Amino acid sequence: RAVEPAFGPLLAAVQAGQVVTFPHRRGGPTGEVSRRTVEPWGVVSARGRWYLVGHDRDRAAVRSFRLSRIAGPVTTLGPPEAVQVPSGVDLLAVVDRGVAPPPVIGTARLWVAAGRANGLRRLGRLVGPADGGDELEIDLRSLDTVARWVAGYGPDVVVLHPPDLVAAVRRAWAGVAAAHADALAADSPTDGVGAGWPEAVR
Repeated sequence: RAVEPAFGPLLAAVQAGQVVTFPHRRGGPTGEVSRRTVEPWGVVSARGRWYLVGHDRDRAAVRSFRLSRIAGPVTTLGPPEAVQVPSGVDLLAVVDRGVAPPPVIGTARLWVAAGRANGLRRLGRLVGPADGGDELEIDLRSLDTVARWVAGYGPDVVVLHPPDLVAAVRRAWAGVAAAHADALAADSPTDGVGAGWPEAVR
């Protein structure tokens, strides 16, 4: 699930075949910001992050840009259908060339309901069938990233190991529950309407 503000405008530009320009920050949060002009080819997810892939006109080369480092609004330039995506281009391979994967810090074992969580299945290795589903192993590179993936599948995925990942998934669920509870509290009626609703709903 993309939360970066640039996601929607970039995806629309890809679909329209329209050049984009945006301020992009190099490295960490204090890195240098420069304006980039890109012919967008696609927006892809890799290792829990979203990237724009395309032809960087300023560098005259194919580049990938992490959406979380786009430091301002995305603006389109020129007419639609001006960008032609090269035939057979592998967007994920472009990202892989530009981004070194973090080291593997462990292995996670998961129970996955039958026919569900196909994204995790593509990342994992099948251990075998297990009580209405399958047991998978996936390389653990970032505890928080994998916890967000797993939490998003709700009851369709259960962490079997390690305990740290179990705790991280529970924290993710607790954060979502708290956010919804705050929203419900803010929207709760003050004129007695809903006074008979269950406490969990009010």
